[in-house]
Parts: sequence; C-alpha cells; structure tokens
Amino acid sequence: MGYIRVSTDEQVDGFGLDAQRSAIELYCNAMGYELERIIADEGCSGSTLDRTGIQEVIDSMSRCDYSGVIVYKLDRISRNLKDILVLHDDVFEKCKSSIISVKEQFNTQTPMGKLMFQMIGGFAEFEREVIKERMLNGRVEKAKLGKFAGGSAPYGYDLVTGELVVNEEQANIVRSVFSKRTEGLSLQKIADWMNESGFQTKRGGKWSKVHVKNMLERQDFYCGTYKHGDVSTQGTHTPIL
Repeated sequence: MGYIRVSTDEQVDGFGLDAQRSAIELYCNAMGYELERIIADEGCSGSTLDRTGIQEVIDSMSRCDYSGVIVYKLDRISRNLKDILVLHDDVFEKCKSSIISVKEQFNTQTPMGKLMFQMIGGFAEFEREVIKERMLNGRVEKAKLGKFAGGSAPYGYDLVTGELVVNEEQANIVRSVFSKRTEGLSLQKIADWMNESGFQTKRGGKWSKVHVKNMLERQDFYCGTYKHGDVSTQGTHTPIL
C-alpha cells in the first residue's frame, strides 16, 4: 500500500500528489514490490492524524491487510514524532509490517531503518515547530501593521484575498445590536430579536446571548482598532461603528 499527502501550501510542482505517486510506483517497480493501492490526502496538514486517508491506512494496517506502507517521505504520514512512533509501535509492529520511505531510503523492519525512522521523525517534528514559529511571527508582524493576521472574519466583514471587507448587510445588524444594547436590552433579548428577525450567525446557526456578548466585546475592533495577542494598533479595516 502507498500513502501520499500534500497540505494546501505544498501543492506546487515537484512535490504534488502526482509526483509522490510516480515516485512510489517507480520505487516499487525497481524493488519488485506489488503495489495494490495508493491512498491520498489532499490539502491536509501533517500536524494531526485527523485525516480521512491516513485513518483508512491505519484501519487497513490494524487488520494486517498489507505487509507495509510506502511513502515518498516520512513526514507525509505525520510531522509529529509522537504520532509516528505510536503508529509504528501500536499498529505496524503488531503485524510485523514495514514503513518504507522512498526519499529517505529506509525500511523499519531493519535495525538501521528503525534508527533512521526515529531520527527522521524527530527532524520532521522540529520542522513543524519551525513552520509554526514562522507563521506566528508573520501574523504578529501583520498585526503590528494593523492588517488581519488570520482566522475567521468577524461578523460584519468578509475576508477577500486576505483583507477584511465590510459586509453591509451584516454591518447594519452589528450597528443594531450595539444600539439595542445602549437602549438597555439584555443579551438574551437581543439574541431573541435576531433569531425572530431571521438573522443567522456567521456559520448559519441560531444566535445565543454568548454570540451577542462576543460581538459587543469587539467594540474596539468595530471602531477601527485591531488587536492580536499583545499587539493593539489602528487597523486597516473600515470601521463599522
């Protein structure tokens, strides 16, 4: 069995699913291995095992359906060393099956392969932490400039090519919420009014007093101030209030 994966950021020439699939097929032909199938996860992060494809691999290997799994690189399975080791010890070892890496050229059924397996898993986890740190630093720098640093667009705005754009229909609702709160209506009364008016949350659900409270606590944001962690500055987004 083969397994291939790309995250959204990795879908570039030379490392996409097709390139991984081709490398695995060529390797199996050269080594005389019978490749019955290849399972793929597209646009999925390697930081978690909560992926449809890898779960299918785990289920198959738990039943000892295959003698091993071939990947282009070990980090295709996971970038988390703990996840990799648990899979190897609790799933693959029980069936005496192998994890084979084409790029790193090792087989976990050999002593040297097991050593390489642990070393490469450690490097994969280190790389993941470096990527997380770079992303965090990038978001902080964007926040310092008053730009949207990531996440879901707050109610009243849409996210367009990384920038917050006012959603006029939702913006009017935001203004009404703050107006009604000024008039003295309780959080629950405002939520009831929104539901009775047919307004939905950003995710299409019903409003609760918690939703209303969260909106009201963003008054500074709706007035033009952008906050991200410890950073607070004049935002580049258009104020609603």
